Amino acid sequence: MDRKGRLAYRPEIDGLRAIAVLPVLFFHSGLGSTGGFVGVDVFFVISGYLIGSLVLSEIESGTFRMVTFWERRIRRLFPALAVVILGCLVAGAVLLVPQHFAELGQSVIAQPLLCSNFYFWKQSGYFETASEFQPLLHTWSLAVEEQFYLFFPPIFMLLLRGGRLVASAGIICFLIASFVWSIYGTAHYPSLAFFLIPSRIWELDIGVLLALWPKGRSPLPLRDEIFSWGGLLLILGSVFFYDVNTPFPGAAALAPCWGTAMVIYGNSAGLTSSGIILSRRPFVFIGKISYSLYLIHWPVIVFLKYAWIKALPPFYLSGSLVVSFLLACLSWKYVETPFRKKKFLPVRWHLFFMSGILAALFVGMGSLLYLSKGLPARFTPEISQFEKEPNQMPGVQGLNQFLQTGELSMIGKKVEPESPMQLVLWGDSHAMSLMPVLDVLGKEHGIGIYTATEPGTVPIAGTHRADAGRNGLDAGTPVLEFVLNHKQIKNVLMTARWSIYVFGEPNEDLDLIVCDSQTESRSPQQAREVFVRNLRRTVARLRDGGVAVWIMRDVALQPRSVPETLAQTASRGMDLNSFAQDASVQKLEGKEINQLIDQAIQGLGAQVLDPIPLFVGPSGIYLMAKDGKALYNDRHHLTRFGSMQLRPLFEPVFDGIQTESAKLQ
Repeated sequence: MDRKGRLAYRPEIDGLRAIAVLPVLFFHSGLGSTGGFVGVDVFFVISGYLIGSLVLSEIESGTFRMVTFWERRIRRLFPALAVVILGCLVAGAVLLVPQHFAELGQSVIAQPLLCSNFYFWKQSGYFETASEFQPLLHTWSLAVEEQFYLFFPPIFMLLLRGGRLVASAGIICFLIASFVWSIYGTAHYPSLAFFLIPSRIWELDIGVLLALWPKGRSPLPLRDEIFSWGGLLLILGSVFFYDVNTPFPGAAALAPCWGTAMVIYGNSAGLTSSGIILSRRPFVFIGKISYSLYLIHWPVIVFLKYAWIKALPPFYLSGSLVVSFLLACLSWKYVETPFRKKKFLPVRWHLFFMSGILAALFVGMGSLLYLSKGLPARFTPEISQFEKEPNQMPGVQGLNQFLQTGELSMIGKKVEPESPMQLVLWGDSHAMSLMPVLDVLGKEHGIGIYTATEPGTVPIAGTHRADAGRNGLDAGTPVLEFVLNHKQIKNVLMTARWSIYVFGEPNEDLDLIVCDSQTESRSPQQAREVFVRNLRRTVARLRDGGVAVWIMRDVALQPRSVPETLAQTASRGMDLNSFAQDASVQKLEGKEINQLIDQAIQGLGAQVLDPIPLFVGPSGIYLMAKDGKALYNDRHHLTRFGSMQLRPLFEPVFDGIQTESAKLQ
């Protein structure tokens, strides 16, 4: 501290900020630093140390005021963020197709509410939106910090009543609990663990604990050099040896976080040789602009990629970083610094008032974009026609209602309960997307179709989701019993997004993998066994009950969300299937799950339906669009039009039901 009670300036910490932000930039631009995402964790530790030190000093001197604390936070963070949000809205109005502009609106709403990490966590799950179309995705880390500072000061004040030793013990308890949860959550709930604060508290608390460490120690040159260089090596090792396949945060985050603490501690009694390097002017300057640089670089990359559509050459990606540096310098000089030094809005309540006005404006503008579905009037009808459709047919109840009432909804022709002209559609949201074509065929053939469907629920009896724990709800057995107890039902069609119940989501979220009473699956390997064992039992029980079983393989996963991609390509005058992949790619991706299905039903007489050939174009590509219309509602749910393309696949099924029912009558 200086004589005025302010934190003594430590240039090497600004240099450390440069070490944090540069790998993030290179990682996001794809120009290196496979583990560059750890830069955010370095920032967390630095922030915990600096804010912890400041709050500690003020609490101990009796000068701490929450209103002053939040004034500093707002001056430091909100002006530059507000400029970036406004810039994204302007660029989005020019470039983003309606669906993406509406999603930008939602993320804008989340900013002043300090919950963007919750928003992007939700977006990363079952109905994920591609990150390259989210200009504010990187603000999740700001939300984590601000959420931490909502509860940190009052808890810290309470702990400090018992002195630094008690406060340290309390912080260590929070740190250990958060770290343990981070390891567990990363293994079992990776998306939640990545975005939400419980698994990140320990990273900020490392910095706070460092702030509580006794000051005024004598330098020990050899030890300090080892600490400082060792810490840098831990950070840089993480940057260059981690990649997107590294489970994170969890235990892997310990290296960059502990390394950051070592650098700060090693230079606390005087600069080491590495501290001197970090204190050099280039590193310090980058560190000073690091906040603006972090805020600006990602939207620049996103909008450049969006405007280019196809993969950007390295030259343009490098150019995006140059542009980001230039804009960051302007933001730091003309936005960050004047607000922080109170040249703009020097009166506290004026700052609060204007910040409140801006926050309300962002919520209002974001709501307008969301409710208007992205202002589609900006584009011609040929472009704005590509919108997402509701997956659920009106009036159709899901399995949750069935478990309460014991009754299933029916589409197709409404037949009498005793009629043999009945079929049960059993599955998840992918089964729901088949309802349009099945409804039409049911009416044409005089067949009623019971709908036993629920998103994220595999059509297999005796199983439950991994995220439900050992005693999770088995929604499949009641459906199986319903079919077997209604003797007139002789036909069941089962389909689902089969792969996620064995291998998890593409983002490695394992919440939906199947468990049963014998195995509480915690890995795809265990889920394979559960899947095969219980699918075989389910089909066998149906066949033993005289029920014909059809199992439809899953439709393929498209490389990009289809409606938005079609709107983008249409707006550029490109072929709608410009981003469609070769069908062999989809067949290869589905090979393993299809082998497991075949293994499970071998010898049971169930018939397999394969939808993929019906979506392959003349050139061998797996189509996104046909006749100018979208086949998919996102990356893996069919549109109404897409489901109608499966009519040739299902017509033999309905013909067979009609023929067998005629024999019984």
